[in-house]
Amino acid sequence: MPGPDFFTIAMVVAINLMVIAIALPWLLDQKLTYGARHAQRYFLLQGLAWLAGIAELYFDTSVWGKLLSTIAILCATLVQWELSRSLSGWLGPRHRALDHGLRILSVIGVLGYLITIHSPAQRLAWFSTINGMCAVLVGCMALFPRKPQTRVWRYIVFSIEVSLGLAVMSAGLTQPYESWSQMLTAESGLHPALGLMTPICGSLLMLATLWALREELKRNQNSRPDDWAGLPQRKALERQGQAMLERAQRDKLPLALVMLDMDHFYRVNQERGYALGDEALQLLSRILQKHIRSNEVIARWQGQALCMLLHADGAGVQSLCARLQSAMQLGAQYELQVDLSFSAGCALVPEVWEQLSIEDLARHAETALQDAKRLGRGRWEFVTLRAAEMPLPMPLPFGGRA
Repeated sequence: MPGPDFFTIAMVVAINLMVIAIALPWLLDQKLTYGARHAQRYFLLQGLAWLAGIAELYFDTSVWGKLLSTIAILCATLVQWELSRSLSGWLGPRHRALDHGLRILSVIGVLGYLITIHSPAQRLAWFSTINGMCAVLVGCMALFPRKPQTRVWRYIVFSIEVSLGLAVMSAGLTQPYESWSQMLTAESGLHPALGLMTPICGSLLMLATLWALREELKRNQNSRPDDWAGLPQRKALERQGQAMLERAQRDKLPLALVMLDMDHFYRVNQERGYALGDEALQLLSRILQKHIRSNEVIARWQGQALCMLLHADGAGVQSLCARLQSAMQLGAQYELQVDLSFSAGCALVPEVWEQLSIEDLARHAETALQDAKRLGRGRWEFVTLRAAEMPLPMPLPFGGRA
Protein backbone atom coordinates (compact mmCIF):
# COMPACT_ATOMS: atom_id res chain seq x y z
CA MET A 1 0.00 0.00 0.00
CA PRO A 2 1.34 3.47 -0.78
CA GLY A 3 1.98 6.05 1.84
CA PRO A 4 -0.79 8.50 2.61
CA ASP A 5 0.94 11.39 0.87
CA PHE A 6 0.78 9.74 -2.53
CA PHE A 7 -2.74 8.50 -1.96
CA THR A 8 -3.96 11.94 -0.86
CA ILE A 9 -2.34 13.74 -3.80
CA ALA A 10 -3.69 11.22 -6.30
CA MET A 11 -7.20 11.39 -4.87
CA VAL A 12 -7.25 15.21 -4.87
CA VAL A 13 -6.06 15.31 -8.50
CA ALA A 14 -8.69 12.76 -9.56
CA ILE A 15 -11.53 14.63 -7.85
CA ASN A 16 -10.41 17.98 -9.27
CA LEU A 17 -10.30 16.57 -12.78
CA MET A 18 -13.75 15.03 -12.53
CA VAL A 19 -15.30 18.21 -11.10
CA ILE A 20 -13.79 20.36 -13.85
CA ALA A 21 -14.99 17.94 -16.55
CA ILE A 22 -18.55 18.11 -15.25
CA ALA A 23 -18.54 21.87 -14.61
CA LEU A 24 -16.79 22.94 -17.83
CA PRO A 25 -19.93 24.03 -19.74
CA TRP A 26 -20.98 26.22 -16.80
CA LEU A 27 -17.45 27.59 -16.35
CA LEU A 28 -17.30 28.71 -19.99
CA ASP A 29 -20.94 29.87 -20.06
CA GLN A 30 -21.23 29.08 -23.76
CA LYS A 31 -21.59 26.20 -26.18
CA LEU A 32 -18.46 24.06 -26.10
CA THR A 33 -16.20 24.36 -29.13
CA TYR A 34 -14.38 21.42 -30.72
CA GLY A 35 -11.28 21.96 -28.58
CA ALA A 36 -13.31 22.49 -25.40
CA ARG A 37 -15.36 19.31 -25.93
CA HIS A 38 -12.21 17.22 -26.23
CA ALA A 39 -10.72 19.03 -23.23
CA GLN A 40 -13.80 18.04 -21.22
CA ARG A 41 -13.31 14.40 -22.21
CA TYR A 42 -9.61 14.72 -21.41
CA PHE A 43 -10.39 15.86 -17.85
CA LEU A 44 -13.04 13.18 -17.39
CA LEU A 45 -10.89 10.30 -18.67
CA GLN A 46 -7.85 11.44 -16.73
CA GLY A 47 -9.92 11.54 -13.54
CA LEU A 48 -11.32 8.07 -14.27
CA ALA A 49 -7.80 6.74 -14.87
CA TRP A 50 -6.65 8.04 -11.49
CA LEU A 51 -9.72 6.65 -9.70
CA ALA A 52 -9.29 3.23 -11.32
CA GLY A 53 -5.59 3.24 -10.40
CA ILE A 54 -6.35 4.13 -6.80
CA ALA A 55 -9.10 1.50 -6.54
CA GLU A 56 -6.71 -1.11 -7.95
CA LEU A 57 -4.58 -0.78 -4.80
CA TYR A 58 -7.27 -2.59 -2.81
CA PHE A 59 -7.71 -5.48 -5.27
CA ASP A 60 -4.12 -6.27 -6.27
CA THR A 61 -4.54 -10.04 -6.43
CA SER A 62 -8.15 -10.43 -7.54
CA VAL A 63 -10.02 -10.37 -10.83
CA TRP A 64 -11.27 -6.93 -9.86
CA GLY A 65 -7.68 -5.74 -9.75
CA LYS A 66 -7.12 -6.82 -13.36
CA LEU A 67 -10.37 -5.20 -14.44
CA LEU A 68 -9.54 -1.91 -12.75
CA SER A 69 -6.03 -2.00 -14.18
CA THR A 70 -7.48 -2.51 -17.67
CA ILE A 71 -9.88 0.41 -17.21
CA ALA A 72 -6.98 2.61 -16.10
CA ILE A 73 -4.97 1.54 -19.17
CA LEU A 74 -7.79 2.28 -21.61
CA CYS A 75 -8.50 5.65 -20.01
CA ALA A 76 -4.78 6.53 -20.12
CA THR A 77 -4.73 5.75 -23.85
CA LEU A 78 -7.81 7.86 -24.56
CA VAL A 79 -6.43 10.72 -22.42
CA GLN A 80 -3.54 11.21 -24.86
CA TRP A 81 -5.89 11.08 -27.84
CA GLU A 82 -8.34 13.61 -26.38
CA LEU A 83 -5.51 16.02 -25.50
CA SER A 84 -4.20 15.76 -29.06
CA ARG A 85 -7.67 16.61 -30.44
CA SER A 86 -7.89 19.63 -28.15
CA LEU A 87 -4.52 20.84 -29.40
CA SER A 88 -5.70 20.36 -32.97
CA GLY A 89 -8.77 22.49 -32.26
CA TRP A 90 -6.81 25.28 -30.59
CA LEU A 91 -3.66 25.33 -32.73
CA GLY A 92 -4.91 24.15 -36.11
CA PRO A 93 -4.20 20.82 -37.86
CA ARG A 94 -1.20 19.05 -36.41
CA HIS A 95 1.50 17.44 -38.52
CA ARG A 96 0.14 14.34 -40.21
CA ALA A 97 3.05 12.18 -39.07
CA LEU A 98 2.27 13.00 -35.42
CA ASP A 99 -1.43 12.18 -35.86
CA HIS A 100 -0.76 8.90 -37.64
CA GLY A 101 1.98 7.96 -35.19
CA LEU A 102 -0.33 8.54 -32.22
CA ARG A 103 -3.08 6.41 -33.77
CA ILE A 104 -0.72 3.52 -34.51
CA LEU A 105 0.95 3.59 -31.09
CA SER A 106 -2.41 3.73 -29.28
CA VAL A 107 -3.65 0.62 -31.07
CA ILE A 108 -0.34 -1.20 -30.57
CA GLY A 109 -0.31 -0.29 -26.88
CA VAL A 110 -3.77 -1.67 -26.18
CA LEU A 111 -3.29 -4.81 -28.30
CA GLY A 112 0.05 -5.55 -26.64
CA TYR A 113 -1.52 -5.10 -23.23
CA LEU A 114 -4.29 -7.57 -24.05
CA ILE A 115 -1.84 -10.10 -25.50
CA THR A 116 0.28 -10.00 -22.33
CA ILE A 117 -2.74 -9.87 -19.99
CA HIS A 118 -1.57 -12.98 -18.08
CA SER A 119 1.91 -11.56 -17.44
CA PRO A 120 1.47 -8.43 -15.27
CA ALA A 121 5.12 -7.39 -15.45
CA GLN A 122 5.29 -7.70 -19.25
CA ARG A 123 1.98 -6.00 -19.91
CA LEU A 124 2.85 -3.02 -17.73
CA ALA A 125 6.34 -2.70 -19.21
CA TRP A 126 4.88 -2.85 -22.73
CA PHE A 127 2.11 -0.37 -22.16
CA SER A 128 4.17 2.12 -20.16
CA THR A 129 6.74 2.19 -22.96
CA ILE A 130 4.11 2.74 -25.67
CA ASN A 131 2.14 5.23 -23.58
CA GLY A 132 5.32 7.17 -22.86
CA MET A 133 5.99 7.40 -26.60
CA CYS A 134 2.41 8.64 -27.14
CA ALA A 135 2.93 11.35 -24.51
CA VAL A 136 6.09 12.54 -26.30
CA LEU A 137 4.19 12.77 -29.61
CA VAL A 138 1.34 14.73 -27.99
CA GLY A 139 3.88 17.08 -26.39
CA CYS A 140 5.36 17.79 -29.81
CA MET A 141 1.86 18.65 -31.08
CA ALA A 142 1.87 21.70 -28.80
CA LEU A 143 4.57 23.30 -30.97
CA PHE A 144 4.25 25.27 -34.22
CA PRO A 145 0.65 26.58 -34.01
CA ARG A 146 -1.23 27.58 -37.14
CA LYS A 147 -3.37 29.98 -35.09
CA PRO A 148 -2.13 32.79 -32.81
CA GLN A 149 -1.62 31.37 -29.31
CA THR A 150 0.29 32.25 -26.14
CA ARG A 151 3.57 30.39 -25.87
CA VAL A 152 3.49 29.75 -22.13
CA TRP A 153 0.71 27.15 -21.95
CA ARG A 154 1.98 25.41 -25.08
CA TYR A 155 5.48 25.12 -23.64
CA ILE A 156 4.01 23.79 -20.38
CA VAL A 157 2.16 21.08 -22.30
CA PHE A 158 5.26 20.25 -24.33
CA SER A 159 7.59 20.11 -21.33
CA ILE A 160 5.29 18.06 -19.12
CA GLU A 161 4.19 15.58 -21.78
CA VAL A 162 7.74 14.93 -22.95
CA SER A 163 9.13 14.71 -19.40
CA LEU A 164 6.37 12.40 -18.20
CA GLY A 165 6.61 10.30 -21.33
CA LEU A 166 10.34 9.75 -20.94
CA ALA A 167 9.99 9.06 -17.20
CA VAL A 168 7.22 6.48 -17.70
CA MET A 169 9.17 4.80 -20.50
CA SER A 170 12.24 4.60 -18.23
CA ALA A 171 10.24 3.23 -15.31
CA GLY A 172 8.60 0.58 -17.45
CA LEU A 173 11.84 -0.61 -19.03
CA THR A 174 14.26 -0.58 -16.10
CA GLN A 175 12.42 -2.98 -13.78
CA PRO A 176 9.35 -5.23 -14.05
CA TYR A 177 6.31 -4.16 -12.03
CA GLU A 178 2.94 -5.85 -11.72
CA SER A 179 0.79 -2.75 -11.17
CA TRP A 180 0.80 1.00 -11.58
CA SER A 181 0.86 1.40 -7.82
CA GLN A 182 4.10 -0.59 -7.56
CA MET A 183 5.74 1.43 -10.32
CA LEU A 184 4.75 4.76 -8.78
CA THR A 185 5.61 3.90 -5.18
CA ALA A 186 8.58 1.50 -5.41
CA GLU A 187 11.30 2.33 -2.92
CA SER A 188 14.17 2.53 -5.35
CA GLY A 189 15.64 4.57 -8.19
CA LEU A 190 13.53 7.24 -9.78
CA HIS A 191 10.18 5.65 -8.98
CA PRO A 192 9.40 7.51 -5.73
CA ALA A 193 10.08 10.72 -7.64
CA LEU A 194 7.85 9.49 -10.47
CA GLY A 195 5.08 8.80 -7.98
CA LEU A 196 5.23 12.41 -6.78
CA MET A 197 5.91 13.85 -10.23
CA THR A 198 2.92 12.22 -11.95
CA PRO A 199 0.04 13.88 -10.02
CA ILE A 200 1.86 17.22 -9.88
CA CYS A 201 2.45 17.20 -13.62
CA GLY A 202 -1.18 16.17 -14.13
CA SER A 203 -2.26 19.24 -12.19
CA LEU A 204 0.04 21.48 -14.25
CA LEU A 205 -1.36 20.00 -17.44
CA MET A 206 -4.82 20.77 -16.15
CA LEU A 207 -3.82 24.40 -15.54
CA ALA A 208 -2.29 24.69 -19.02
CA THR A 209 -5.47 23.31 -20.57
CA LEU A 210 -7.62 25.76 -18.62
CA TRP A 211 -5.30 28.54 -19.79
CA ALA A 212 -5.94 27.49 -23.41
CA LEU A 213 -9.69 27.41 -22.78
CA ARG A 214 -9.53 30.89 -21.26
CA GLU A 215 -7.75 32.22 -24.35
CA GLU A 216 -10.36 30.66 -26.61
CA LEU A 217 -13.16 32.16 -24.52
CA LYS A 218 -11.55 35.60 -24.69
CA ARG A 219 -11.27 35.39 -28.49
CA ASN A 220 -14.92 34.38 -28.76
CA GLN A 221 -15.96 37.31 -26.58
CA ASN A 222 -14.03 39.69 -28.81
CA SER A 223 -16.16 38.56 -31.75
CA ARG A 224 -19.44 40.00 -30.54
CA PRO A 225 -22.63 39.51 -32.53
CA ASP A 226 -23.47 42.14 -35.09
CA ASP A 227 -26.09 44.44 -33.52
CA TRP A 228 -27.71 45.01 -36.89
CA ALA A 229 -28.40 41.42 -37.96
CA GLY A 230 -28.01 39.76 -34.56
CA LEU A 231 -25.33 37.40 -35.93
CA PRO A 232 -21.61 36.88 -35.31
CA GLN A 233 -19.32 38.85 -37.55
CA ARG A 234 -17.08 37.61 -40.35
CA LYS A 235 -14.06 36.94 -38.11
CA ALA A 236 -16.09 34.55 -35.99
CA LEU A 237 -17.00 32.50 -39.06
CA GLU A 238 -13.39 32.43 -40.25
CA ARG A 239 -12.18 31.22 -36.85
CA GLN A 240 -14.90 28.65 -36.18
CA GLY A 241 -14.83 27.56 -39.79
CA GLN A 242 -11.27 26.31 -39.37
CA ALA A 243 -12.45 23.72 -36.86
CA MET A 244 -15.19 22.63 -39.28
CA LEU A 245 -12.63 22.25 -42.06
CA GLU A 246 -10.51 20.05 -39.80
CA ARG A 247 -13.48 17.94 -38.78
CA ALA A 248 -14.66 17.53 -42.38
CA GLN A 249 -11.20 16.42 -43.47
CA ARG A 250 -10.77 14.05 -40.54
CA ASP A 251 -14.24 12.46 -40.67
CA LYS A 252 -14.66 12.59 -44.47
CA LEU A 253 -17.67 14.91 -44.27
CA PRO A 254 -18.91 17.18 -47.09
CA LEU A 255 -18.74 20.92 -46.52
CA ALA A 256 -20.74 23.76 -48.01
CA LEU A 257 -20.47 27.52 -47.66
CA VAL A 258 -23.69 29.31 -48.63
CA MET A 259 -23.68 33.08 -49.15
CA LEU A 260 -27.13 34.76 -49.16
CA ASP A 261 -28.12 38.27 -50.19
CA MET A 262 -31.52 39.94 -50.07
CA ASP A 263 -33.01 40.66 -53.50
CA HIS A 264 -33.63 44.32 -54.36
CA PHE A 265 -32.56 45.35 -50.88
CA TYR A 266 -31.61 48.84 -52.02
CA ARG A 267 -35.11 49.34 -53.42
CA VAL A 268 -36.66 48.20 -50.12
CA ASN A 269 -34.59 50.77 -48.21
CA GLN A 270 -35.43 53.56 -50.63
CA GLU A 271 -39.15 52.87 -50.93
CA ARG A 272 -40.04 51.59 -47.47
CA GLY A 273 -37.31 53.07 -45.29
CA TYR A 274 -34.11 51.82 -43.69
CA ALA A 275 -35.96 50.67 -40.57
CA LEU A 276 -37.88 48.12 -42.64
CA GLY A 277 -34.64 47.05 -44.30
CA ASP A 278 -33.13 46.37 -40.89
CA GLU A 279 -36.21 44.40 -39.87
CA ALA A 280 -35.98 42.34 -43.05
CA LEU A 281 -32.36 41.44 -42.33
CA GLN A 282 -33.20 40.56 -38.76
CA LEU A 283 -36.04 38.34 -39.98
CA LEU A 284 -33.69 36.51 -42.34
CA SER A 285 -31.07 36.06 -39.63
CA ARG A 286 -33.69 34.59 -37.26
CA ILE A 287 -34.85 32.17 -39.94
CA LEU A 288 -31.30 31.05 -40.64
CA GLN A 289 -30.59 30.46 -36.95
CA LYS A 290 -33.69 28.28 -36.63
CA HIS A 291 -32.69 26.08 -39.55
CA ILE A 292 -29.03 25.34 -38.81
CA ARG A 293 -27.67 22.65 -36.52
CA SER A 294 -25.58 23.26 -33.42
CA ASN A 295 -22.32 22.19 -35.11
CA GLU A 296 -22.79 24.62 -38.02
CA VAL A 297 -21.92 28.30 -38.31
CA ILE A 298 -23.83 31.35 -39.50
CA ALA A 299 -22.44 34.90 -39.65
CA ARG A 300 -22.77 38.24 -41.39
CA TRP A 301 -20.13 38.38 -44.12
CA GLN A 302 -20.30 41.96 -45.39
CA GLY A 303 -23.01 44.51 -46.03
CA GLN A 304 -26.29 42.60 -46.06
CA ALA A 305 -24.65 39.36 -47.24
CA LEU A 306 -24.97 36.48 -44.75
CA CYS A 307 -23.00 33.23 -44.71
CA MET A 308 -23.72 29.67 -43.57
CA LEU A 309 -21.07 26.98 -43.21
CA LEU A 310 -22.65 23.53 -43.19
CA HIS A 311 -21.75 19.85 -43.24
CA ALA A 312 -24.06 19.08 -46.16
CA ASP A 313 -23.98 17.86 -49.74
CA GLY A 314 -25.68 19.46 -52.73
CA ALA A 315 -29.04 17.83 -52.13
CA GLY A 316 -29.02 18.91 -48.48
CA VAL A 317 -28.19 22.53 -49.34
CA GLN A 318 -30.80 22.57 -52.10
CA SER A 319 -33.48 21.40 -49.65
CA LEU A 320 -32.33 23.88 -47.00
CA CYS A 321 -32.40 26.84 -49.40
CA ALA A 322 -35.93 25.93 -50.50
CA ARG A 323 -37.11 25.82 -46.88
CA LEU A 324 -35.39 29.11 -46.09
CA GLN A 325 -36.89 30.84 -49.12
CA SER A 326 -40.38 29.65 -48.23
CA ALA A 327 -39.98 30.75 -44.60
CA MET A 328 -38.58 34.12 -45.71
CA GLN A 329 -41.44 34.84 -48.08
CA LEU A 330 -44.12 33.83 -45.58
CA GLY A 331 -42.44 35.72 -42.73
CA ALA A 332 -42.02 38.89 -44.78
CA GLN A 333 -45.68 38.83 -45.82
CA TYR A 334 -46.94 38.15 -42.30
CA GLU A 335 -44.57 40.35 -40.24
CA LEU A 336 -43.55 43.14 -42.64
CA GLN A 337 -46.35 43.14 -45.24
CA VAL A 338 -43.85 43.15 -48.09
CA ASP A 339 -42.68 40.67 -50.74
CA LEU A 340 -39.08 39.63 -50.08
CA SER A 341 -36.76 36.91 -51.32
CA PHE A 342 -33.05 36.19 -51.40
CA SER A 343 -30.49 34.84 -53.82
CA ALA A 344 -27.70 32.49 -52.78
CA GLY A 345 -24.41 31.12 -54.01
CA CYS A 346 -22.97 27.92 -52.67
CA ALA A 347 -19.48 26.43 -52.78
CA LEU A 348 -19.72 22.66 -52.29
CA VAL A 349 -16.76 20.52 -51.21
CA PRO A 350 -17.51 16.78 -51.37
CA GLU A 351 -14.09 15.97 -49.86
CA VAL A 352 -12.04 18.56 -47.94
CA TRP A 353 -8.29 18.73 -48.56
CA GLU A 354 -5.58 20.17 -46.34
CA GLN A 355 -4.86 23.42 -48.22
CA LEU A 356 -8.51 24.45 -48.44
CA SER A 357 -9.42 27.67 -46.61
CA ILE A 358 -12.57 29.56 -45.71
CA GLU A 359 -11.42 32.35 -48.04
CA ASP A 360 -11.39 29.90 -50.97
CA LEU A 361 -14.92 28.80 -50.19
CA ALA A 362 -16.17 32.36 -49.75
CA ARG A 363 -14.61 33.52 -53.03
CA HIS A 364 -16.34 30.80 -55.06
CA ALA A 365 -19.63 31.19 -53.15
CA GLU A 366 -19.60 34.93 -53.90
CA THR A 367 -19.08 34.23 -57.60
CA ALA A 368 -22.00 31.80 -57.53
CA LEU A 369 -24.12 34.44 -55.76
CA GLN A 370 -23.35 36.97 -58.49
CA ASP A 371 -24.42 34.40 -61.08
CA ALA A 372 -27.70 33.87 -59.21
CA LYS A 373 -28.34 37.62 -59.21
CA ARG A 374 -27.50 37.88 -62.90
CA LEU A 375 -29.75 34.96 -63.86
CA GLY A 376 -32.88 36.45 -62.34
CA ARG A 377 -32.66 36.58 -58.53
CA GLY A 378 -34.72 34.54 -56.10
CA ARG A 379 -32.54 31.52 -56.92
CA TRP A 380 -29.35 29.76 -55.85
CA GLU A 381 -26.35 28.67 -57.87
CA PHE A 382 -23.75 26.02 -56.97
CA VAL A 383 -20.11 25.34 -57.73
CA THR A 384 -18.25 22.18 -56.68
CA LEU A 385 -14.67 22.47 -55.51
CA ARG A 386 -12.23 19.59 -55.61
CA ALA A 387 -8.59 19.17 -54.65
CA ALA A 388 -7.44 20.71 -57.94
CA GLU A 389 -9.46 23.80 -56.91
CA MET A 390 -11.32 23.77 -60.24
CA PRO A 391 -14.99 24.73 -59.75
CA LEU A 392 -17.36 22.41 -61.62
CA PRO A 393 -20.97 23.33 -62.41
CA MET A 394 -23.62 21.35 -60.56
CA PRO A 395 -26.17 19.48 -62.69
CA LEU A 396 -29.87 20.10 -62.34
CA PRO A 397 -31.93 20.35 -60.17
CA PHE A 398 -29.35 22.48 -58.39
CA GLY A 399 -29.20 26.09 -59.42
CA GLY A 400 -32.94 26.10 -60.11
CA ARG A 401 -35.27 28.93 -59.32
CA ALA A 402 -37.09 28.79 -55.95
